[in-house]
Amino acid sequence: MRIPKLPDMGLQTDGNRVRSLAQQSEFVIGRVGELGHAVGPTSRLSLERKVFFDDRGALRVVQPDDPEFGTALEALRDFTLFEFILDPWPFDLRNEAANRRLKTAMRDAVDPYAPGAHTRGRDTQLELFVAVALHRSGLPVEFEPPGDDLRPDVRTKLDGRGFYVEAKRPKSRDAVLDAVRIGARQIRATGCPGAIFLDVSRAFNPAKGLVTRMMDDEEFRRLHVEALRRAVQTIDDPLGRILAGKPVACICFQDHQLRQVPGGWKLESKCMTFPNPHASARLGRLGDLFDRSLSHAW
Repeated sequence: MRIPKLPDMGLQTDGNRVRSLAQQSEFVIGRVGELGHAVGPTSRLSLERKVFFDDRGALRVVQPDDPEFGTALEALRDFTLFEFILDPWPFDLRNEAANRRLKTAMRDAVDPYAPGAHTRGRDTQLELFVAVALHRSGLPVEFEPPGDDLRPDVRTKLDGRGFYVEAKRPKSRDAVLDAVRIGARQIRATGCPGAIFLDVSRAFNPAKGLVTRMMDDEEFRRLHVEALRRAVQTIDDPLGRILAGKPVACICFQDHQLRQVPGGWKLESKCMTFPNPHASARLGRLGDLFDRSLSHAW
């Protein structure tokens, strides 16, 4: 398994300037408006932003004992990911598929863990995240037509041929294998090779745990990588069996962790690549190329 050392995804902006959370929320909501989408007062983004302002409209600090603390953490996660997607937004205003997905991505309840909550919005947010990452890595990006659940979400080109990427957000460890099984089937149906990109933040952290132990960045990132590696190793045998005979070059596991730091909280992310152990030499080379290309996006 290849585990690249990645910076905090989504925090760096043009000129290496880092936005505060308040600035992130202003940027995201403003950029969404520029792209022609209204952010209503009861929308997820509006409700998440509202928690950082008091009744007079002044910025406030949300403490851990505040009843809105959970909303504040979701806001940190959401606005960081949307900042990555929208800064810059690489798609033309006439790109109907991209703009439809952006509109869908802003839906969902604030609390994705609420009983019975459907997370189509956040699932679509991941599709956009992957598409923007591919664009940032210098690869061409196209979306599959809406409503076709039998094909992967995003297509690009690697080494001169079509390459598909299926993005999924499994909600449990058991669902990880189901997601890989379905994704491999979707890629095989295209007749082209591809990769599966999984956001396992919820699958590997079902209790919504937070990292409250104070530690320096190097130690945290080392422990984060080790934890992600151990989690994947517990399912590497069934993963290999699922991928046998499939044109899947690799699986990318991404994990986001909300971490307490001096003065507040931050979202940290790691991405780990699991190559198909049964890949042919050519498919293996495509996996290496995809891994190297994607690493440039962060």
